[in-house]
Amino acid sequence: MGDEMLIGHVDVMRQGSPKAVGRDKEHTGLFQVLLILNVSPDSDWRECFQNPREFQPNEAHPRLAAIMGDKLMFRSSEEHIERNIEWMDKYINQANECYRKKMAEKEEEIKKQEARSQAEKAELERINKMLARL
Repeated sequence: MGDEMLIGHVDVMRQGSPKAVGRDKEHTGLFQVLLILNVSPDSDWRECFQNPREFQPNEAHPRLAAIMGDKLMFRSSEEHIERNIEWMDKYINQANECYRKKMAEKEEEIKKQEARSQAEKAELERINKMLARL
């Protein structure tokens, strides 16, 4: 995968320290934990994040997290908060890998479509030159 395919892509990263912002209203014993991200991820990245290839089955699974702009919120028990933050960092890294691959595939498909379009254009020009002689 060449760098030219990833122009403009910035990996999503956690910025600053996580913050516990309150108790979870639905699940007693859990806290809402806020992570600030360096960018607002798009829907493709969010899909990658919500479907990690490796995960820890617990209250902090990415499908249970909420991403709003550049904010990522998840639940955690106090006893597992550090471990869950480590897992969130892993999920973010996995999502970045998945997203780079997905964007490279999309870029390759765009290049193929452009090549097909150019070939069709050349074919039509050739046929029209032939027809112009009639």
